[in-house]
Amino acid sequence: MFSSRPTATPPPSAPPSAPASTPSSPKIVRHCATWQAIGSDRLRSTTEPNALKTDYLVIGAGLHSLSFVDELLAQDEKATIVIVDKQPAPGGHWNDAYPFVSLHQPAAPYGVNSEPLSRNVQANGFEPMQVSDLASKERLLAYFNKTVLKFEGTGRVRYYPLATYRWEDRSVEDSAGQRYTVDYRKIVTPTSSVMVPAMRPPPFPVALGVDIQPVNALSSESEASFNRPVYVVVGGGKTATDAVLFLRSKGVPVEAITWIVPQEMWYLLRDSFDGAETMLTAFEGFYSGGLAESDTQSVFLRLERAGLVGRIDGSGPAPTVFRAATVLRAELDELRTLHDAGRIVRLGRVTAADADGLTLERGRIEMPLADSSDGAQPLLIDCSAQALAGYDGGAVANPFQGQRIHLAATGFFNVSMSGAQLAWIEANVQATEQVDADTRKNESWYGYLPGYIIWDTTTMLHALYLEYKMLMSFTEIGGFDWVGQCRTSYTSSRHVPLPLLLWRMFGPSQLMAKMQAFGAKMEAGGFNDAPFPPAWREKLEAEEMRKLKRRRALFAPLARCLPIVQRCMPEQPEQAHAKKNIACERGGADGGHVS
Repeated sequence: MFSSRPTATPPPSAPPSAPASTPSSPKIVRHCATWQAIGSDRLRSTTEPNALKTDYLVIGAGLHSLSFVDELLAQDEKATIVIVDKQPAPGGHWNDAYPFVSLHQPAAPYGVNSEPLSRNVQANGFEPMQVSDLASKERLLAYFNKTVLKFEGTGRVRYYPLATYRWEDRSVEDSAGQRYTVDYRKIVTPTSSVMVPAMRPPPFPVALGVDIQPVNALSSESEASFNRPVYVVVGGGKTATDAVLFLRSKGVPVEAITWIVPQEMWYLLRDSFDGAETMLTAFEGFYSGGLAESDTQSVFLRLERAGLVGRIDGSGPAPTVFRAATVLRAELDELRTLHDAGRIVRLGRVTAADADGLTLERGRIEMPLADSSDGAQPLLIDCSAQALAGYDGGAVANPFQGQRIHLAATGFFNVSMSGAQLAWIEANVQATEQVDADTRKNESWYGYLPGYIIWDTTTMLHALYLEYKMLMSFTEIGGFDWVGQCRTSYTSSRHVPLPLLLWRMFGPSQLMAKMQAFGAKMEAGGFNDAPFPPAWREKLEAEEMRKLKRRRALFAPLARCLPIVQRCMPEQPEQAHAKKNIACERGGADGGHVS
């Protein structure tokens, strides 16, 4: 049965604390014990027994944090970093994930920039995009451990597992309750609180006698026979999808599975990312689909016809939910067998469970009765935690805020790249005589915004826009070559041969032109159900002002010598803005006509 593990609640200004880890495999347990011993020894062996000093204090050792640290080490050869992690080992929520989980995307662009993850790394460092190369949990945790050990090998990084940062007194508390003050230049905090089922109790009341367990239980020895009369999978996201596919792979018949799906959702089809050519064709299809339609539902229906997305019920109403869950076409066909057999319940979320049945938002179903000879009872599998929902509440418009850097997300669902981009900006974008460093850094950043990560179909359009906009931003700030070589970029030269990329971007396919046209359409409000966020509008206006200033500065030396040139120079941004306001005022007075 499920047992909850309460966690401490940080002050409002702090990011959520990561809950304690669930038991892991023996191999990982031994490794975690090693980390704990190493971390405790280092806490005791600092030059000042109760003090730590560092340039950057990084909270957490999940993917986003490790990607940031990795790139910061490469871009700033003097930076020192302390990582404080509540988990027993690097990897964030991967420590608590179910044992049979794997990456949903090819391993090639996942992880940190300096360390390959692919199984098929070529001699020149090329990592092909292969949908068959999906890293397992064990492989990922080993990768994260190797990465942190490499960090420590630089002599500039210290990693402290099973430790908590205390915001109220700027101190670190280890697992034994010992506290250490921290003197840092900047603190780096995650903006997500990713939650998986093993990290919390069921989100609805459960009566005594109901056997409900997190999805992790399917890999336990007690469930190895898979002889339950019925498995009730609760949840409609990627975790539940994995659970259903896992049960089917173990020979559990369709008739023995009941799947509670609160909301139908769109899936990305992983086949579209198998190889560089196929992946570029997919991105061209995404942007072309956005250019061809004026509402998100029509965009997704077009993408479905193109074979880029899919849904379980192909004849039902088009889903409004999109969480970037990714499956193969063959896996989607397997999921459809449950729909065809009437084994999917679509009555909303479960609100209560008792021995007689399940109460849902729009009805109630009876609990399947035990009818097996050995008396085995039905098993409710809790898959209802929304892991991606952890990114909702922590979204920030401006990640660089004085002493604090927020690990915000951007791009086409690629946290690996987001962390590296933030570190590159932190190390390379400096203050000018007119603008402070944080302002310049935030002007260079386009990311998901508070209130806009709602995981409906508009999320796809925002992701495509951010992928384009960050490419343009890095071109402007001098990071274009870096993006082209960074292994966490989908279109990096580490995964896509450069001649092929140039041909698809600027040849007959005109992918670059389509990205630019899509960006312009978003900025013009070209989708009737996906309004352009005001915070992005402000960034665009600031960007235009900067361009006008640069153009004027370019002509300024000639203007002093040639009066005629001065008359042809671009207006000062302030002048242009004033004229625009005057025109708007006249338009209002004339009933809307602007002369």
